Amino acid sequence: MEELEKLGVGRLRMAMVEGDIQDGSVMAGQVCGMVKKIEPAADIIQDIVSGAEQVMSRFSRGEF
Repeated sequence: MEELEKLGVGRLRMAMVEGDIQDGSVMAGQVCGMVKKIEPAADIIQDIVSGAEQVMSRFSRGEF
């Protein structure tokens, strides 16, 4: 068990900080409970863009 633990030391940092997803450890499943529906990527991106446009519009009007 100790040998297995040693293999994992620093792997999360490798993936998350250094971007090494080949040798690093990527955590998955931590946000899966937040998923409410499955939708096409294009719809998700459009939703993000629309939200950003709304925020930028409020800032341009001085509404913080």
